[in-house]
Amino acid sequence: MADTRDKVGRAGVFLAGGVFKIALYICIIVFLIWIGKSTYQFGYDVFNQQAMSLVKVSR
Repeated sequence: MADTRDKVGRAGVFLAGGVFKIALYICIIVFLIWIGKSTYQFGYDVFNQQAMSLVKVSR
């Protein structure tokens, strides 16, 4: 009986570890996508700005 509990316990730990790894990978992927979108938006905002003045001022 103890062997069966040990096997079930090990299987549960193995399954929980697999689920945890998958959840961790999904979180990392979502984080990388979020970082990529944020940096793209920042670059787009920086390079899409209008000029401060339309007339060239010279001395």
